[in-house]
Amino acid sequence: MLKDSYKLFVERAMFVPHFKPGTKEEYNDIQLLADGYLQAESKNDKELMEGYLSALMVRYWYMIPYFQEKSASLRLEHDDIISWLYLGIVKAFKYRGWVNDSHSSAEKCINRCLDSIRLNAFQESNSDIRKINYISYSLEESCEKFGDSADGLFVEENDNTFNVEYLVSRKLTKKDVLSALIIDSICFNDCFSKKVFSSSKLISGLTSTYIRKFKERYETSNSLNNDIDALMNSKDLKKRIKYRLDSLKYDKELLACFTM
Repeated sequence: MLKDSYKLFVERAMFVPHFKPGTKEEYNDIQLLADGYLQAESKNDKELMEGYLSALMVRYWYMIPYFQEKSASLRLEHDDIISWLYLGIVKAFKYRGWVNDSHSSAEKCINRCLDSIRLNAFQESNSDIRKINYISYSLEESCEKFGDSADGLFVEENDNTFNVEYLVSRKLTKKDVLSALIIDSICFNDCFSKKVFSSSKLISGLTSTYIRKFKERYETSNSLNNDIDALMNSKDLKKRIKYRLDSLKYDKELLACFTM
């Protein structure tokens, strides 16, 4: 099935001049393919648009096993990940952030959109698990600590959406880097073992690759990057994370999100 899908995209990509199947840059430059798509779109050349889109699918085909490995707990089929690639590239063409931003590029925009698609899938998959584990434990702890006033910890009215990136950005604005990393990781990384939250899995998931993507996703400043790097290199990181996890149980903003 995977080979058949790849073959189909290669056939459609042959509409692109000088196209060669492969993922290496010398074969298919991402920026040239993306700009070619926009040029074809301006001419309303549907066939060529499909060709450039297919060529980018071929160019990013190597991401399929990567996504599958990084998202093992979601139990995805190859077709699901192919859909991720397609939707991510289409989303990048919708926003085309590189057109008016000289500091951006088509590759960066596509990568961010692909990452966003994957993160949304993780957030949706983990939502019920997080809600059950977090609320039941937090309510029990809150009632023991605050008695009848525990209800005051929760926001009664909300719009039924859990905008993780907004919440993380708020923490970063307050320079609460540790809380921002913990919240982002709980929502988007695989931090559960047999449907039970694992602080050890959270800590092991804070890899250099994850940190790099975190910085890109939230476009952190040099100052915040220095804070993040200092935190990651601190000798008591594990202890600090476990301590902050305990304090986050009573974070009004976070608790409100999990009561949705």
